[in-house]
Amino acid sequence: MSIALRRQIACHSDLAAILALVDPCPKGVPRPSFALPSGRTAQATQPLRAFRLKGTRCAGCGLQGHHFLEFRTGRQGLSGLALMGFGDRGPTSLTADHIVPRNLGGAGAPGNLRVLCAECNVRKANRCTVATVTRFRLAEVKNRLRASYGDLHPSFREFHRAYLRHFDATVSIDQGYVDDAGLVAYAAAIKHRFGLVCDLAGMPGHLFPEGYDRP
Repeated sequence: MSIALRRQIACHSDLAAILALVDPCPKGVPRPSFALPSGRTAQATQPLRAFRLKGTRCAGCGLQGHHFLEFRTGRQGLSGLALMGFGDRGPTSLTADHIVPRNLGGAGAPGNLRVLCAECNVRKANRCTVATVTRFRLAEVKNRLRASYGDLHPSFREFHRAYLRHFDATVSIDQGYVDDAGLVAYAAAIKHRFGLVCDLAGMPGHLFPEGYDRP
């Protein structure tokens, strides 16, 4: 991200102090406003909410955000905030990335967001790896069960982690991707072993015939 010098207002190196002002899950107002130390206001955008929930480090290369750059927007009194870090090629921005891209059915919910630097985001583009989609879909089953039953027993959490370890170690596309039949089988195994029933209706991320890469 390149921001003209004339639009820059201030650098905020205390990331935690800025993020403490951000409502990570606003209700009723898509982008609630909050006051900045500069006296101007900013909005709780999707990237800021992702930083609040997921941290300020790139999930791809590990680049750590260093400061928020406050800059003028086109609206009177409203500032924007860009999270900046220092990579091998100099300053680079970090943003929120959709794990399963929106054009492939990915949701805008926090569970489908992660933090990526600009370079990792460009390399990823609108694609998913098999391992990413698999982990996302299995995690979605766990999240739906937690929503229905509350905190899950440690034995289930270990069962879930064992599934993830299996798919992380798999290199075959046919065996390493959880398609719809695989999700049904996983849900059936959970019901048989733990007596928990998961509603798979509307599960995001189908076969993606053009949307994922070999690991």
